[in-house]
Amino acid sequence: RRSNPYYYYEVAKDRYRDGNYKEARKMVKKAIRMHSDDPRFYELSSRISQQMNNYSAALKDLIKAYNLSQTVDQRGKYANKAELVAAKAQQQKQERIQERRQQQRLLESSMQTWN
Repeated sequence: RRSNPYYYYEVAKDRYRDGNYKEARKMVKKAIRMHSDDPRFYELSSRISQQMNNYSAALKDLIKAYNLSQTVDQRGKYANKAELVAAKAQQQKQERIQERRQQQRLLESSMQTWN
């Protein structure tokens, strides 16, 4: 059982459903280390990353799932999901840039106050 990657995949799905994303991440990564050829493992990893607001990691996992897909239907499913996640990743990147700019303006403003 412990040497079966699908055991860890099922545990990861349970933890994901329970909202325990950190533990779910650990379990799905263990499944992937044991068997890295199942696109479902990467899809679950992507969903976990999305819940943890890590859209760039989520996108990478969906690309892996796409590349491992055996059928046109699977590829289409992963491609559609990847497009949505890519948009969220881009939005998240833009938000981080805006935050940095705002922090820089605050820093500059503080520096002027001291002078």
